[in-house]
Amino acid sequence: MAKTQSKNYEEWIKSIVKKHYGKRCPDHVKECACCQAWDIYDTIIDANRGKL
Repeated sequence: MAKTQSKNYEEWIKSIVKKHYGKRCPDHVKECACCQAWDIYDTIIDANRGKL
């Protein structure tokens, strides 16, 4: 898959997380739903870097 398309998927997922949970918190809090959503985003992106 083209690198541009991969970046587009990353941006699409990021926009969904941001829309539903807001921007990343300045300080990570384990119990915070926003922080948890961004953790999931990071896990998805890290696990699929170069595969999307």
